[in-house]
Amino acid sequence: MSSPLTSAISTPPAAAQRAKAPARVQYALSRDELYVMQRALRLPRLPGFDTSWAKAEPDGSVPHDIERMLQGATDALVTRRYLKLVPAQEQGKPPTLQIPPAIIATLGACAFSRYSVLLILSKPKGVLQTYLGQYRQIGVAHSIPSPEVHVFEALPGRRGVDAALAAQLTLVNQAPMNLPEGVVSLAHLKQGREAAAAGHADAATTLFISGGMPAPIAQAFSDALRDATARCTLAIAGRLADGQEVNFNAALVVSPTSCFLLHHNTAQSDIVRVQPTSADALRVWLKGALDQFPSVASAAPATQG
Repeated sequence: MSSPLTSAISTPPAAAQRAKAPARVQYALSRDELYVMQRALRLPRLPGFDTSWAKAEPDGSVPHDIERMLQGATDALVTRRYLKLVPAQEQGKPPTLQIPPAIIATLGACAFSRYSVLLILSKPKGVLQTYLGQYRQIGVAHSIPSPEVHVFEALPGRRGVDAALAAQLTLVNQAPMNLPEGVVSLAHLKQGREAAAAGHADAATTLFISGGMPAPIAQAFSDALRDATARCTLAIAGRLADGQEVNFNAALVVSPTSCFLLHHNTAQSDIVRVQPTSADALRVWLKGALDQFPSVASAAPATQG
């Protein structure tokens, strides 16, 4: 069997560009399997996937242990029918890899999206990273439950991306709050967040007030942290139609009844702005943030070997 690093893919670019995401496609790949797929599809990069561990030696050769791991990953993909090796018709040529269209579509959308939304969600059992992107009518969610496991889910275009964001952030019917924006020192925010997460909302409120936050918003924010259904950082990065790069970072706290958007103060890095908001307002804000990016990339999500 030829090396997975030199095998070619038999699906032409046009087929990948016409691919439509099925109603429900979800699959998991190990780190090694994803690397094989990335190389087979000749994808330049996948957000959230570090390939530094598989770099070649200075002479261009692949270390034997890595080659062995990738060969095992290729065999596993063939067994799972994610890869099919078709023998070459000409002697001396490598076999051709055939890959299911749904996998081509989701990995291509992940690699060639003009924007990437990274959600880092704090959960009771740890932290979950999810990257969301879109290529034409195909959306994709790339979740990383652990460094060794990558889960991909096809989404129905931009509508699916918006719905996935709302679901991950548990945006349901949180109403607007009649509270002004507050500020708090970063040190007091960290201490208060830990206290609230431990169930000590009153102690958190005291810490937030000490850090410069008015009492009414300090109380509401402490309650939201204690009862949070989503605590996360959110990063939006992409390239506009004119080539300009955009990067934005914020944090969100969502409880069953309230939402808060947190920004660092541009003038003072140790001061955090805490903005009360609502589910509807956050949906509008997220939509506006993503509307600025074109949904069609200039490159095809696959190339023919």
